[in-house]
Amino acid sequence: MLGVHPGARLAHANLAGHDLREAQLEGVDLASADLSATLLSGANLSGARLEGADLYRSDLSNALLSGADIAHADLTSADLSGAVLYGARFSGATLAGASLRNARGVGAWFRAADLSEADLRDALLTGADMASANLRLARLDRVRLAGADLTQADLGGAALRDAHLFRARLIRARLTGARLAGSDMTSAQMREADLREATLVQACLFAADLSGSDLTGADLSGAVLARTVLTRARLTRAILAEVDLQAARTMGADFSGADLRGADLSATGLHRDGVMQRFPDAVYDRSTRWDDAPASAQ
Repeated sequence: MLGVHPGARLAHANLAGHDLREAQLEGVDLASADLSATLLSGANLSGARLEGADLYRSDLSNALLSGADIAHADLTSADLSGAVLYGARFSGATLAGASLRNARGVGAWFRAADLSEADLRDALLTGADMASANLRLARLDRVRLAGADLTQADLGGAALRDAHLFRARLIRARLTGARLAGSDMTSAQMREADLREATLVQACLFAADLSGSDLTGADLSGAVLARTVLTRARLTRAILAEVDLQAARTMGADFSGADLRGADLSATGLHRDGVMQRFPDAVYDRSTRWDDAPASAQ
């Protein structure tokens, strides 16, 4: 094993393929170093400098990386499962296909990072900065992103089943075709988000702000949208069967072709006759609860 004292300067060093498991590398300068396929599982890299480093297919499982600077590094297909990433900076880094499963990264920075097809299942990323990150086709089931910033992030086709996104910022985020069944997005900021064809079955969007968002063709069956802001939202062909929309703000929303069967529209301002006049192709049934009176079957 390579002997390295804490704080050593190894910038641009070639350590590719070395066995550094459980090495004490706290505060070491490894900027632009070649660490491709290096074994770093359980290593202590807290506060280390890894900007621009080559960590392609490296093993960082269970490593300590709190406070490390890994900006613009290449971590393609790297293994960071179980790693501790508190406050680590991955801004602009490439983590395509990487595994961060069960990683703990409260307050970590992934701004503009490439996490496409990465595995973040069960990761703890509360308060993380993932603005403008590429998360297309990533696996984020059960991820904890409460209070995280995902502004303008690309989550197209991503899996977020049972994800915890309480008060997360998803303003202008791209969630086309994302799978969000059972997710908790209570009080999330999702203005002008793209949720076309997304699956939100039984998701909780209580008091979330979806003003100006596009939910065309989205499946919200059984979801909670009580007190949700849907001002100017597009719900064309959306499935809203059995949805709780009590006291939701729907001014200017488009329900053309929406399925409202069994939905609770109490205190929304959505009256049966008005909806049918504006959106004659909307579907409802006897169990639909309107703001004025129960509807007769269509």
